[in-house]
Amino acid sequence: MKNIKVFDTTLRDGEQCIGFLLDHRDKWRALGAVLSVEPDYIELGYPASSEVEHAFIARAALEVRRRSRSIPVTFARLTPHDIDVAATSLQESGGVVQLLGVGSELHLTRKRRISEAVAHTELADAVRRVKRHAGVQAAVIFEDASRADPAFLKRQIAVALDAGAEMITYADTVGYCTPMDAECAMTELIAHFGHGVIWGVHFHNDLGMATANTLFGVRGGADLIQVTLGGIGERAGNCALEEVYASLLYKSKTFGAVLSLDPKKLLRACEDIFRYANKSIPTNKPIIGEHVFSTSAGIHQDGLMKDPQCYEYVEAAQFGRSRVFVSNRLSSKRLELAEG
Repeated sequence: MKNIKVFDTTLRDGEQCIGFLLDHRDKWRALGAVLSVEPDYIELGYPASSEVEHAFIARAALEVRRRSRSIPVTFARLTPHDIDVAATSLQESGGVVQLLGVGSELHLTRKRRISEAVAHTELADAVRRVKRHAGVQAAVIFEDASRADPAFLKRQIAVALDAGAEMITYADTVGYCTPMDAECAMTELIAHFGHGVIWGVHFHNDLGMATANTLFGVRGGADLIQVTLGGIGERAGNCALEEVYASLLYKSKTFGAVLSLDPKKLLRACEDIFRYANKSIPTNKPIIGEHVFSTSAGIHQDGLMKDPQCYEYVEAAQFGRSRVFVSNRLSSKRLELAEG
Protein backbone atom coordinates (compact mmCIF):
# COMPACT_ATOMS: atom_id res chain seq x y z
CA MET A 1 0.00 0.00 0.00
CA LYS A 2 1.27 3.46 -0.89
CA ASN A 3 1.25 5.92 2.03
CA ILE A 4 -0.17 9.08 0.48
CA LYS A 5 1.29 12.47 1.41
CA VAL A 6 -1.13 15.14 2.61
CA PHE A 7 -0.71 18.73 1.42
CA ASP A 8 -3.09 20.84 3.49
CA THR A 9 -4.14 24.11 1.85
CA THR A 10 -6.83 25.15 4.36
CA LEU A 11 -4.95 28.36 5.16
CA ARG A 12 -4.42 29.35 1.52
CA ASP A 13 -6.93 27.91 -0.92
CA GLY A 14 -9.45 27.09 1.80
CA GLU A 15 -9.49 30.62 3.17
CA GLN A 16 -10.72 31.83 -0.23
CA CYS A 17 -14.11 30.33 0.69
CA ILE A 18 -16.61 33.17 1.05
CA GLY A 19 -17.10 33.93 4.74
CA PHE A 20 -14.02 32.01 5.91
CA LEU A 21 -11.55 34.90 5.84
CA LEU A 22 -9.96 34.76 9.29
CA ASP A 23 -8.67 37.62 11.40
CA HIS A 24 -5.09 37.49 12.70
CA ARG A 25 -5.95 35.77 15.99
CA ASP A 26 -8.19 33.16 14.41
CA LYS A 27 -5.67 32.41 11.68
CA TRP A 28 -3.16 31.45 14.37
CA ARG A 29 -5.80 29.24 15.98
CA ALA A 30 -6.57 27.70 12.59
CA LEU A 31 -2.87 26.95 12.14
CA GLY A 32 -3.00 25.05 15.43
CA ALA A 33 -5.94 22.99 14.13
CA VAL A 34 -4.08 22.12 10.94
CA LEU A 35 -0.91 21.27 12.86
CA SER A 36 -2.82 18.87 15.10
CA VAL A 37 -3.55 16.68 12.06
CA GLU A 38 0.17 16.52 11.17
CA PRO A 39 -0.06 16.76 7.37
CA ASP A 40 3.14 16.34 5.38
CA TYR A 41 2.88 19.88 3.95
CA ILE A 42 1.04 22.97 5.16
CA GLU A 43 0.42 25.76 2.65
CA LEU A 44 0.38 28.86 4.83
CA GLY A 45 -0.80 31.49 2.38
CA TYR A 46 0.16 33.94 -0.32
CA PRO A 47 2.81 36.23 1.20
CA ALA A 48 2.92 38.78 -1.64
CA SER A 49 -0.77 39.60 -1.09
CA SER A 50 0.00 41.91 1.87
CA GLU A 51 2.65 42.79 4.42
CA VAL A 52 0.44 41.36 7.16
CA GLU A 53 0.19 38.05 5.33
CA HIS A 54 3.93 37.97 4.75
CA ALA A 55 4.64 38.57 8.44
CA PHE A 56 2.17 35.86 9.49
CA ILE A 57 3.65 33.32 7.09
CA ALA A 58 7.25 33.96 8.17
CA ARG A 59 6.32 33.43 11.84
CA ALA A 60 3.98 30.53 11.07
CA ALA A 61 6.65 28.69 9.05
CA LEU A 62 8.96 28.74 12.07
CA GLU A 63 6.09 27.53 14.27
CA VAL A 64 5.44 24.65 11.87
CA ARG A 65 9.09 23.60 12.06
CA ARG A 66 9.15 23.94 15.85
CA ARG A 67 5.99 21.98 16.56
CA SER A 68 5.75 19.32 13.85
CA ARG A 69 7.32 17.24 11.11
CA SER A 70 5.26 19.17 8.52
CA ILE A 71 6.96 21.18 5.78
CA PRO A 72 5.82 24.81 5.36
CA VAL A 73 4.73 25.95 1.91
CA THR A 74 4.09 29.40 0.45
CA PHE A 75 2.30 30.35 -2.75
CA ALA A 76 3.49 32.60 -5.59
CA ARG A 77 2.71 33.65 -9.10
CA LEU A 78 5.59 33.50 -11.58
CA THR A 79 6.67 37.12 -11.07
CA PRO A 80 10.09 37.86 -9.54
CA HIS A 81 8.48 39.97 -6.79
CA ASP A 82 6.07 37.19 -5.75
CA ILE A 83 8.82 34.59 -5.77
CA ASP A 84 11.28 36.63 -3.72
CA VAL A 85 8.65 37.54 -1.12
CA ALA A 86 7.50 33.90 -0.90
CA ALA A 87 11.06 32.61 -0.57
CA THR A 88 12.13 35.20 2.01
CA SER A 89 9.16 34.23 4.18
CA LEU A 90 10.82 30.80 4.36
CA GLN A 91 14.42 31.95 4.72
CA GLU A 92 14.65 30.98 8.40
CA SER A 93 12.51 27.85 8.28
CA GLY A 94 13.14 26.43 4.82
CA GLY A 95 10.28 24.86 2.91
CA VAL A 96 8.58 24.90 -0.47
CA VAL A 97 7.43 27.70 -2.76
CA GLN A 98 4.46 26.55 -4.83
CA LEU A 99 4.33 28.37 -8.16
CA LEU A 100 1.14 28.90 -10.14
CA GLY A 101 1.83 27.58 -13.62
CA VAL A 102 -0.33 27.93 -16.72
CA GLY A 103 -2.00 24.55 -17.19
CA SER A 104 -4.33 25.08 -20.16
CA GLU A 105 -4.39 26.88 -23.47
CA LEU A 106 -7.58 28.63 -22.33
CA HIS A 107 -5.67 30.33 -19.53
CA LEU A 108 -2.68 30.90 -21.79
CA THR A 109 -4.61 32.76 -24.48
CA ARG A 110 -7.56 34.32 -22.64
CA LYS A 111 -6.29 34.98 -19.13
CA ARG A 112 -2.53 35.46 -19.47
CA ARG A 113 -2.67 36.47 -23.15
CA ILE A 114 0.85 35.31 -23.86
CA SER A 115 2.44 32.88 -26.30
CA GLU A 116 3.48 29.38 -25.34
CA ALA A 117 7.12 30.35 -25.82
CA VAL A 118 6.74 33.17 -23.30
CA ALA A 119 4.98 30.80 -20.89
CA HIS A 120 7.88 28.35 -21.12
CA THR A 121 10.44 31.08 -20.48
CA GLU A 122 8.68 32.60 -17.47
CA LEU A 123 8.07 29.17 -15.92
CA ALA A 124 11.69 28.08 -16.28
CA ASP A 125 12.94 31.42 -14.93
CA ALA A 126 10.54 31.21 -11.98
CA VAL A 127 11.59 27.70 -10.95
CA ARG A 128 15.27 28.64 -11.18
CA ARG A 129 14.66 31.82 -9.18
CA VAL A 130 13.07 29.83 -6.37
CA LYS A 131 15.99 27.43 -6.30
CA ARG A 132 18.48 30.26 -5.91
CA HIS A 133 17.13 30.73 -2.37
CA ALA A 134 18.94 28.45 0.07
CA GLY A 135 16.82 25.80 1.75
CA VAL A 136 13.79 26.36 -0.49
CA GLN A 137 12.36 23.84 -2.95
CA ALA A 138 10.27 24.59 -6.03
CA ALA A 139 6.84 23.11 -6.69
CA VAL A 140 4.52 23.94 -9.57
CA ILE A 141 0.74 23.61 -9.52
CA PHE A 142 -0.64 23.74 -13.05
CA GLU A 143 -3.86 25.74 -12.96
CA ASP A 144 -6.75 24.39 -15.06
CA ALA A 145 -4.68 21.36 -16.10
CA SER A 146 -7.83 19.26 -16.36
CA ARG A 147 -9.02 21.25 -19.41
CA ALA A 148 -5.64 21.29 -21.15
CA ASP A 149 -4.64 19.56 -24.33
CA PRO A 150 -2.40 16.79 -22.94
CA ALA A 151 0.42 17.66 -25.30
CA PHE A 152 0.46 21.29 -24.15
CA LEU A 153 0.42 20.28 -20.49
CA LYS A 154 3.28 17.83 -21.01
CA ARG A 155 5.38 20.55 -22.66
CA GLN A 156 4.78 22.83 -19.67
CA ILE A 157 5.61 20.09 -17.17
CA ALA A 158 8.78 19.23 -19.08
CA VAL A 159 9.93 22.85 -18.78
CA ALA A 160 9.30 22.83 -15.02
CA LEU A 161 11.14 19.55 -14.51
CA ASP A 162 14.09 20.61 -16.64
CA ALA A 163 14.39 23.77 -14.52
CA GLY A 164 14.48 21.69 -11.34
CA ALA A 165 10.94 21.52 -9.90
CA GLU A 166 10.62 18.85 -7.22
CA MET A 167 6.81 18.63 -7.10
CA ILE A 168 4.22 18.81 -9.89
CA THR A 169 0.51 19.14 -9.13
CA TYR A 170 -2.33 18.56 -11.55
CA ALA A 171 -5.10 21.04 -10.68
CA ASP A 172 -8.77 20.72 -11.61
CA THR A 173 -9.36 24.39 -10.87
CA VAL A 174 -12.98 24.60 -11.99
CA GLY A 175 -14.22 21.16 -10.98
CA TYR A 176 -14.32 19.88 -14.56
CA CYS A 177 -12.98 16.35 -14.01
CA THR A 178 -14.67 13.01 -13.65
CA PRO A 179 -12.94 10.19 -11.74
CA MET A 180 -12.06 8.47 -15.02
CA ASP A 181 -10.47 11.70 -16.28
CA ALA A 182 -8.42 12.01 -13.09
CA GLU A 183 -7.12 8.45 -13.18
CA CYS A 184 -6.27 8.56 -16.88
CA ALA A 185 -4.49 11.92 -16.59
CA MET A 186 -2.25 10.79 -13.75
CA THR A 187 -1.54 7.42 -15.33
CA GLU A 188 -0.53 9.09 -18.58
CA LEU A 189 1.65 11.77 -16.99
CA ILE A 190 3.53 9.31 -14.79
CA ALA A 191 4.00 6.89 -17.67
CA HIS A 192 5.46 9.75 -19.71
CA PHE A 193 7.70 11.40 -17.09
CA GLY A 194 8.37 8.66 -14.56
CA HIS A 195 8.54 8.79 -10.77
CA GLY A 196 11.49 11.16 -10.30
CA VAL A 197 9.22 13.88 -8.88
CA ILE A 198 6.38 14.11 -6.35
CA TRP A 199 3.09 13.98 -8.25
CA GLY A 200 0.18 15.82 -6.65
CA VAL A 201 -3.53 16.28 -7.38
CA HIS A 202 -5.80 19.22 -6.49
CA PHE A 203 -9.55 18.96 -7.17
CA HIS A 204 -12.48 21.31 -6.70
CA ASN A 205 -16.00 20.18 -5.92
CA ASP A 206 -18.17 22.04 -8.44
CA LEU A 207 -19.76 18.81 -9.68
CA GLY A 208 -19.61 17.10 -6.29
CA MET A 209 -16.74 14.84 -7.37
CA ALA A 210 -13.67 16.30 -5.65
CA THR A 211 -13.23 13.36 -3.28
CA ALA A 212 -13.87 10.76 -5.98
CA ASN A 213 -11.49 12.53 -8.36
CA THR A 214 -8.80 12.67 -5.70
CA LEU A 215 -9.14 8.95 -4.97
CA PHE A 216 -8.95 8.04 -8.64
CA GLY A 217 -5.98 10.37 -9.05
CA VAL A 218 -4.31 8.35 -6.31
CA ARG A 219 -5.24 5.14 -8.10
CA GLY A 220 -3.61 6.63 -11.20
CA GLY A 221 -0.34 7.03 -9.29
CA ALA A 222 -0.46 10.38 -7.48
CA ASP A 223 1.83 10.56 -4.45
CA LEU A 224 0.23 13.59 -2.79
CA ILE A 225 -3.25 15.05 -2.31
CA GLN A 226 -4.01 18.74 -1.89
CA VAL A 227 -6.97 19.06 0.47
CA THR A 228 -8.66 21.29 3.04
CA LEU A 229 -10.28 20.59 6.38
CA GLY A 230 -14.03 20.33 5.92
CA GLY A 231 -13.60 20.81 2.17
CA ILE A 232 -13.67 24.60 2.47
CA GLY A 233 -12.62 26.59 -0.57
CA GLU A 234 -13.86 28.76 -3.42
CA ARG A 235 -17.31 28.18 -4.91
CA ALA A 236 -18.30 24.58 -4.03
CA GLY A 237 -15.05 24.03 -2.16
CA ASN A 238 -11.98 21.81 -2.32
CA CYS A 239 -11.50 18.13 -1.67
CA ALA A 240 -12.20 17.38 2.01
CA LEU A 241 -9.37 15.64 3.83
CA GLU A 242 -11.72 13.79 6.19
CA GLU A 243 -13.63 12.27 3.27
CA VAL A 244 -10.47 10.96 1.61
CA TYR A 245 -9.26 9.60 4.94
CA ALA A 246 -12.54 7.76 5.56
CA SER A 247 -12.60 6.40 2.01
CA LEU A 248 -9.09 5.00 2.30
CA LEU A 249 -9.81 3.65 5.78
CA TYR A 250 -12.47 1.38 4.29
CA LYS A 251 -11.37 1.14 0.66
CA SER A 252 -7.57 1.06 0.80
CA LYS A 253 -7.38 -2.06 -1.37
CA THR A 254 -9.51 -0.45 -4.06
CA PHE A 255 -7.16 2.52 -4.37
CA GLY A 256 -3.92 0.88 -3.28
CA ALA A 257 -3.22 3.55 -0.70
CA VAL A 258 -3.55 4.58 2.94
CA LEU A 259 -3.42 7.81 4.95
CA SER A 260 -1.63 7.77 8.29
CA LEU A 261 -3.68 10.22 10.37
CA ASP A 262 -5.44 10.25 13.73
CA PRO A 263 -9.18 10.36 12.82
CA LYS A 264 -10.24 11.81 16.17
CA LYS A 265 -7.79 14.70 15.83
CA LEU A 266 -8.98 15.16 12.25
CA LEU A 267 -12.60 15.48 13.37
CA ARG A 268 -11.72 18.04 16.05
CA ALA A 269 -9.62 20.06 13.62
CA CYS A 270 -12.52 20.26 11.14
CA GLU A 271 -14.88 21.39 13.90
CA ASP A 272 -12.36 24.00 15.03
CA ILE A 273 -11.97 25.48 11.54
CA PHE A 274 -15.70 26.05 11.21
CA ARG A 275 -15.91 27.48 14.73
CA TYR A 276 -13.07 29.96 14.19
CA ALA A 277 -14.83 31.22 11.06
CA ASN A 278 -18.15 31.38 12.95
CA LYS A 279 -19.72 29.00 10.43
CA SER A 280 -21.99 26.00 10.94
CA ILE A 281 -21.07 22.58 9.57
CA PRO A 282 -23.88 21.30 7.30
CA THR A 283 -25.67 18.67 9.37
CA ASN A 284 -25.48 16.07 6.59
CA LYS A 285 -21.82 16.68 5.69
CA PRO A 286 -20.00 13.31 5.49
CA ILE A 287 -18.01 12.33 8.59
CA ILE A 288 -18.27 15.69 10.40
CA GLY A 289 -21.97 16.64 10.09
CA GLU A 290 -24.12 16.54 13.23
CA HIS A 291 -26.60 14.00 11.86
CA VAL A 292 -24.45 11.66 9.78
CA PHE A 293 -24.35 9.03 12.54
CA SER A 294 -28.00 9.54 13.52
CA THR A 295 -31.09 7.70 12.33
CA SER A 296 -34.84 8.10 12.75
CA ALA A 297 -36.07 5.48 10.26
CA GLY A 298 -37.67 2.56 12.08
CA ILE A 299 -36.39 -0.07 9.63
CA HIS A 300 -32.83 1.16 10.16
CA GLN A 301 -33.15 1.45 13.93
CA ASP A 302 -34.52 -2.08 14.18
CA GLY A 303 -31.59 -3.43 12.15
CA LEU A 304 -29.04 -1.43 14.14
CA MET A 305 -30.40 -2.73 17.43
CA LYS A 306 -30.08 -6.28 16.15
CA ASP A 307 -26.62 -5.80 14.65
CA PRO A 308 -24.97 -2.39 13.95
CA GLN A 309 -23.37 -3.76 10.79
CA CYS A 310 -26.82 -3.94 9.19
CA TYR A 311 -26.88 -0.16 8.65
CA GLU A 312 -23.57 1.21 9.92
CA TYR A 313 -20.74 0.82 7.44
CA VAL A 314 -18.85 4.00 8.38
CA GLU A 315 -18.39 3.52 12.12
CA ALA A 316 -19.02 6.49 14.40
CA ALA A 317 -16.50 5.24 16.97
CA GLN A 318 -13.66 5.40 14.43
CA PHE A 319 -14.00 9.18 14.53
CA GLY A 320 -14.69 9.55 18.23
CA ARG A 321 -18.42 9.97 17.63
CA SER A 322 -21.52 8.13 18.86
CA ARG A 323 -24.49 6.55 17.12
CA VAL A 324 -27.71 8.48 17.82
CA PHE A 325 -31.30 7.23 17.54
CA VAL A 326 -33.81 10.02 16.94
CA SER A 327 -37.35 9.29 18.08
CA ASN A 328 -40.19 10.54 15.87
CA ARG A 329 -43.19 9.16 13.96
CA LEU A 330 -40.82 7.27 11.61
CA SER A 331 -39.01 5.51 14.44
CA SER A 332 -38.94 1.87 15.43
CA LYS A 333 -41.62 0.58 17.84
CA ARG A 334 -38.81 -1.27 19.60
CA LEU A 335 -37.16 2.07 20.34
CA GLU A 336 -40.41 3.41 21.80
CA LEU A 337 -40.70 0.34 24.05
CA ALA A 338 -37.06 0.68 25.12
CA GLU A 339 -37.60 4.34 26.00
CA GLY A 340 -40.83 3.52 27.85
